Amino acid sequence: MTKKKHIYFVSESIPHNGYGSFVVFYRHLIRLKENDYQITIIIPDYKDLERAFFFNEITENFNVIRVPFNAWWYPPYRQNNALLRKIRFFLIYKLVRKTIRQAPPDFIITYFYGNFLNGFAVFLKDIYKCKMGVFLHDDKNLLNKYNKTNIIFDQYIAQKSSVIWTVSENLRIFGCSTNNYVILPPIPSGYTPKSITRQPKKFTVGFSGSTYESYFTVFEFIAKALEAIGGELHIITKDFDRFSTLKAFNNIKLIPYFTNSGKAMDYLKQHCSVLFCGYPDDIERMPWIESCFPSKFVESVHLNIPIILSSPEGTSLYNWAEKNNWILFTTSPSVKTFENMFLQLENTAYWDETAKQSWYVAQNDFNPTKIQYVFEENIKALLV
Repeated sequence: MTKKKHIYFVSESIPHNGYGSFVVFYRHLIRLKENDYQITIIIPDYKDLERAFFFNEITENFNVIRVPFNAWWYPPYRQNNALLRKIRFFLIYKLVRKTIRQAPPDFIITYFYGNFLNGFAVFLKDIYKCKMGVFLHDDKNLLNKYNKTNIIFDQYIAQKSSVIWTVSENLRIFGCSTNNYVILPPIPSGYTPKSITRQPKKFTVGFSGSTYESYFTVFEFIAKALEAIGGELHIITKDFDRFSTLKAFNNIKLIPYFTNSGKAMDYLKQHCSVLFCGYPDDIERMPWIESCFPSKFVESVHLNIPIILSSPEGTSLYNWAEKNNWILFTTSPSVKTFENMFLQLENTAYWDETAKQSWYVAQNDFNPTKIQYVFEENIKALLV
């Protein structure tokens, strides 16, 4: 019997069936497990982790090794000090060495987020002489205003990686000359209805995702445009308090956040006739949109309903929409722009045409089986 290849996922970001990068990692790892890989995840020993809604889910599906960030007797950890990093990683390794040696990694996966366990992933890679791949989903330098130390650390991680899975052509590690990038869209669940049908009688626009301040102008445009046709805007959010400026709009309905994206998709399919998955026209206040790519769009095309995209010129989303001739796309969101779109979408033939465009990319660019195939082929090519 051929021994299963053992893949380790090492990160502060815990893979689970939730949202964003967490669920992307979870879906990849579950598919790897289904394809006969052994999976171990190394995660922080967060306080009250056992109470997390996903705890049973991850312990049932993966081997889980929990490591402590701190102990009173640890020397200080400095991200920019190679010696202090090595000492901390060695002390942590001593705690879990016996477990890891029983089933060592053949390949390691980590994530460009946090400043601790991705470094520990490199430490393990060097000990066990295996290759490593890294997910890159956002430009942290722009999203979190990273300092020079953070940037140098990311460059170090990149140089130690054999493959970097980035979500767009624009997204790269700042100042790093490595050329081992593979464009890999965020893997969706593959939720696909059997037919393309317009469910709700009332014209309803849906949105699910992070609600940065710049979005509120767009929400106002959409709500005003919907007033002309008696439509509604349904927003799935956990930030109810932030919507006080839009209380005047009776046609905006706030929906409490669901525990995972699958439940959000169920709601959107049942209640919405069109979705908005674009970006605000505000690259100055949201500079990271230049290079990231909206996972909610990749997920939502599988609902087989029309999707409106918006983006400033030059972003990854703009380039994708232009290349694919996306019908419901604008670089200038406004009340008038949305009014015109909504009036056209009330025409059944036009609604069908734009819904079929969603269906097409769901079967091609954003097909989870195809995305996973690229991911696994990258790993197979690097297994020693």
